Amino acid sequence: MQATSPPEAGTPPERSSAFKGRSPITAEKDLGMANMKYKEAKLRIMEGNIEDALSLLQEASAACPEKYETAIQKITDLYGKTQKLIMEGMAQREEPVKAADQAYKDAKAALRAGEAENALKLLDWAYNNCPEQYEAARDKISQLRSLAASQFSWSADK
Repeated sequence: MQATSPPEAGTPPERSSAFKGRSPITAEKDLGMANMKYKEAKLRIMEGNIEDALSLLQEASAACPEKYETAIQKITDLYGKTQKLIMEGMAQREEPVKAADQAYKDAKAALRAGEAENALKLLDWAYNNCPEQYEAARDKISQLRSLAASQFSWSADK
């Protein structure tokens, strides 16, 4: 299921005006469909498939007749909580990158101060904590580590 970008934080897309004036039987079927999508979204959240959950909640919101305000509120609340999960997940993925970047900067400062051994330790830590998908950053860390290693062996030869 392909996720669509949400309209704004915590707010599922508006329901179609086509649902206005429908018969009670049709409204009950639409409510049943919205409820099914809502429950499926909750399962997706539990499985960790947050993007699919958002898409299902959008479908639930679109299917839910306007007269069922409690159901609409439940869908809207879960939609907001699900978006919050996405934002928290993004923040957690950024933490190792920020920490590795700081270690890299500290290693550069250590090299400028002539502390090659300390720089090597920092660069090893930065490389080990930098996510693999950041190949360019990992390459920069490796290059600086090579320089630090040569500076360390040069200072040890003195």
